[in-house]
Amino acid sequence: MRLTSLDKVKEFLGLTDTSQDSLLGTLLDGVSDAIETDCRRAIALGTYSEKLDILEDYTEDFMVANYPVRSVVALTDNGTLMVDVTNYYWETQGYFHRYPEDYYWTTGLRKVEITYTAGYATIPDDIQLLAQKLVAQVYNSLGTGGFESERIGDYSYRVLTDMILSDAFLNSVLKRYRKVW
Repeated sequence: MRLTSLDKVKEFLGLTDTSQDSLLGTLLDGVSDAIETDCRRAIALGTYSEKLDILEDYTEDFMVANYPVRSVVALTDNGTLMVDVTNYYWETQGYFHRYPEDYYWTTGLRKVEITYTAGYATIPDDIQLLAQKLVAQVYNSLGTGGFESERIGDYSYRVLTDMILSDAFLNSVLKRYRKVW
């Protein structure tokens, strides 16, 4: 899902016509995917299904791939439908805990299945700005092959720009949303 709107990208770039909409849409899709891939989780609100491996006996909790968790559609443990609050509880950060104490998730591959909604209904402003900035960087570098050049008198040089790794804003935003476990 796109992490900002095409209209916001066009406003950021100062474009008012529709001649570049298709290209900008493609760039926006790619940038949105790249941000979510780097963060190792989905940012946009969606419904997700996972089959989890519980590899250790006496496991009381697990974590899902995407957060913040908004709701649980269904959760089964070894084929048994679990009831929220009666059999488990969860935290918005994506942690699921077996309830009451001394109850455990079934050990084995793909024994726990969950369908849940997670992500941001409204994409945070810093993520939207980051997506706009990255689309603009890629759009503005088209035709240059990512190269920048400079001339001082008779001397000139040209370097390949590293848009991603050199941008402190990008790294500071991604760090806040990047899944680290």
